[in-house]
Amino acid sequence: MAVRANLIVGAIGAVLALGSGSIIAVNWESLVGLETWEARFEARDVHLPERAGTLAAGGTRNEVHDVATANVTHVDLDVTWREPALNAPEVTVRLLDPSRRVRAEQSHTGGSTGIHLRAIIIETGDVPTGSQTYRVRNDPQDLHARTAFETRWPTHDESRGNWTIEIRSTAPDNPAPGGSITYNVRVEYSYYTGSFARLPEPGR
Repeated sequence: MAVRANLIVGAIGAVLALGSGSIIAVNWESLVGLETWEARFEARDVHLPERAGTLAAGGTRNEVHDVATANVTHVDLDVTWREPALNAPEVTVRLLDPSRRVRAEQSHTGGSTGIHLRAIIIETGDVPTGSQTYRVRNDPQDLHARTAFETRWPTHDESRGNWTIEIRSTAPDNPAPGGSITYNVRVEYSYYTGSFARLPEPGR
């Protein structure tokens, strides 16, 4: 079985046998040329422009937001509406991601209370935070550092694209004339960014 060169040496040092038979200990890091890098992560919040519209009884409207950001961790959606005094319709709200997967759904009667959803896109335990160090072999273009970073903390691209907020009104059995609602939609989402940089080695 093949063994990578940087795994052959021990954690506390390596030994070299000289022609004279004497043995000296050398620093294993100097043999494999390891460098220390720091990965840094920062959380950010985005408030999308508020939307408003009118929806007839029994109708459906879609509000679409184009999100160009990767690594979205969660989406908060608030939909409120004004409705007729009699025979208020039941309103259903669905949040669909760019692949048309339903991320959250809720139905409610009563527009002043409205519908409030949080869709978790990346589980909290999978979201990197703060800073972390890692070690890789050096190379002139820092390709090892980039590859290690992107392998350990891959980019979540599934959040990029058109997010759809589907608002559907279910007319009551005996709807009053008209019966349309006027709604307001507010969307916020959070995402994280990541970067990496070389740290100076002690004694250099």
